[in-house]
Amino acid sequence: MNFLASTRQTGLKEKYRMPLSIAGGYAYDASWGQIYFSTEYFFSVKEYDVVKPRAAEFVRSNSDTSFNSSDILTFRDARKSLLNLGLGVSFPLKPV
Repeated sequence: MNFLASTRQTGLKEKYRMPLSIAGGYAYDASWGQIYFSTEYFFSVKEYDVVKPRAAEFVRSNSDTSFNSSDILTFRDARKSLLNLGLGVSFPLKPV
C-alpha cells in the first residue's frame, strides 16, 4: 500500500538578509582617454532560516522517521565574504 499526505502551509513569511557592503572607485584622466577602477567588499552573513514552516505533521510515503517532520521544509541561506574588483578603459575611436 502506497500513500502520500502533506500539510499545505500558506502565508508563511520569508525573510532575506543582504550583506553589508562597502564600495569605492576612482577614474584617472589620461591624455588618450580614461581608466576606471572600482572595488566592493561584501561582508558575510551567518546561516539563517529564509522560510520556516509551522510545526505541523509532514508525512511522506517513506518509513524513515526523519522525513516525517516539517524541518525538512525549512529553507536556509548563508553568504561568504567577497571582494569584487573592476577595471575599465574608455577612449575615443575617432577624433569626432
